[in-house]
This record gives sequence, structure tokens and C-alpha cells, in this order.
Amino acid sequence: MEIFLVGMVFILSGLFIVAGIAIYFLPTIIAYKKHHSNRGIILLINLLLGWTLLGWIGSLVWALIDDEGKTTNKILRNIGGNKYEDLERLQKLKDNGTITEEEFQKEKAKLLN
Repeated sequence: MEIFLVGMVFILSGLFIVAGIAIYFLPTIIAYKKHHSNRGIILLINLLLGWTLLGWIGSLVWALIDDEGKTTNKILRNIGGNKYEDLERLQKLKDNGTITEEEFQKEKAKLLN
């Protein structure tokens, strides 16, 4: 009976250690799953500063941020962007059948105004 209890304690301790490591490296795991462009830096911050709550939260937030800036690019595309490059992209979309002539004309009018 005593050997059984020692074995159970050993197994439970191992599970708690594995779970703790997984939680500690959660920001890194998320960054690698999302193929974040800064995943190496997130790993370093998580490894070196994760023991501080601030370092762990910071690396978690950074891992969760949309690093490609999809939303930002949509907003900023027309601010100081090159409308001729955008027109060229629209033309390619029309040529390969992704958008119709009507959609092309509508987007073209938006770009030129």
C-alpha cells in the first residue's frame, strides 16, 4: 500500500510539473501555433522574464496580437498608399475572374476619389 501511494504521489507530481511548464510556456506555444513573426523573441522573453508576472503577461499579449496587421493594413492602405499599385492589383483581380467588371469599376472609383 505504501509503495502504491508513493507511486501515485510521484505520478501526480510529474503531471503537475508538466502542467506547470505548459502554462509557463503558454505564450510561446501560442506564438508558434500562430506562426508569429516574433516567436523567437517571445520565447526569450517568456523564458527569461516569464517568472515575473509582468513578463509572462507581456509575452502572452504579444503572442496574441495580430502581428501581420491585417486590420491596420486595411485602414492605412489608402493613406499615403500608391493608388496606381492598387489599380494594378484590381486589374489583375478582374483579369483572373476574381471580381466582376462592375466590382472593378466601383473599387476603381473609390481609389481615384
